[in-house]
Amino acid sequence: MNRWFPLALALAVAAPSGAQQVVRNPPLLQAKEVALAEGEASPLDKRMRASHPAEVEFELDVRYTEGRIWDPSMARYDAVRLRSYQGAGVDPAVPYTSPTIEVFPGETIRITLANQLPADETCLAAHHGDVNTPHCFNGTNLHTHGLWVNPAGNGDNVLISINPGVSFQYEYKIPPDHPAGTFWYHSHRHGSTAMQVSSGMAGALIVRGTRVPTATRTGDLDTLLQPTRAQAFTERVLVLQQIQYACRDAAGAIKTNADGT
Repeated sequence: MNRWFPLALALAVAAPSGAQQVVRNPPLLQAKEVALAEGEASPLDKRMRASHPAEVEFELDVRYTEGRIWDPSMARYDAVRLRSYQGAGVDPAVPYTSPTIEVFPGETIRITLANQLPADETCLAAHHGDVNTPHCFNGTNLHTHGLWVNPAGNGDNVLISINPGVSFQYEYKIPPDHPAGTFWYHSHRHGSTAMQVSSGMAGALIVRGTRVPTATRTGDLDTLLQPTRAQAFTERVLVLQQIQYACRDAAGAIKTNADGT
């Protein structure tokens, strides 16, 4: 039997029925440490105050992850083993909720994607079938939606195949005038995209704006959406996604309902 659950609600459905359910923001992918000057509270603070384009590095692993998902229809947990993004800051309690990546206009972002999935013979270069025919389920790549970045080379290139055991570093040069906003990233290797995205391999990518509007120039909306003394302002990040998986019996065969579904 197949199961589908919203990724944005992964924390809530992980709790048994009747328990208090709290939906929290997805975890934030931690950048590699950068040197701090006196008065800088955090690496994020340093990036926000940079007077020149900063260079920021992230690392994402792709691997099989053992976990469990609460099945409200059966009032039980289902043990699952799915492909997922893993990196610094990922919450092990909800391993299929991909981390949020935060960037700033003017930054050069480098993301090292390490494919730690086992070997897959359908990923061999000898495959000459239709590129969109399902194959190479353990091959992957990385694609962003909405960014003004280079789509070739080691930029936002959907034609790259990062096969099992291979690491590849992407480079995104965010223009200084890039608008702030919420974008997203996901696996986009033709032939395996649907399989991997339905395991939860998709996450938010937020461009944080720091430009305050003036009388003669527009600014970034998130400089205005700030808490005040009288009212808190809580930010919620939602990634609407389905996690699909199959339940198997002791012999490894997929279980089905009485009607064959």
